[in-house]
Amino acid sequence: MREPRSKSKQSRQFPYFCLDREGFYQEATNFIMTGRNLPALIAILNSKAGVYFFTSWFAGPQFDSKGFRYKKVYLENFLIPPFTSTNQTLVAMIESLVNQILAIKKTNPSAYTGELETQIDHLVYKLYGLTPEEIALVEEESQG
Repeated sequence: MREPRSKSKQSRQFPYFCLDREGFYQEATNFIMTGRNLPALIAILNSKAGVYFFTSWFAGPQFDSKGFRYKKVYLENFLIPPFTSTNQTLVAMIESLVNQILAIKKTNPSAYTGELETQIDHLVYKLYGLTPEEIALVEEESQG
């Protein structure tokens, strides 16, 4: 069986990280990550906190008022909390939600998964140890 991998397009107005368990081929520029805990990593990068952190501190040149480059050189500096025995339950919860979303989308690609995505956002806030004030800032920025 082929090892799961993560794919991402180079420039986006929002992140588009996905988990490829089927071995699809892409016709345009994409980056591939392999390794452990890919569902959690993808969830963090796609989360509201992940977008806020990346666009505030790690992104390269901005294309317009919203477009950023998700290039390897910028992502290598992105701060991901280490996955340890202390937070393994939280990581497992995030990965479980990602797997639920993937199962739903496989059956119906246009299905609404916003409630599950919101649950992931809140788990990512816990993973980073954000305060209520910091969460409010991330939420406010994600609306605008």
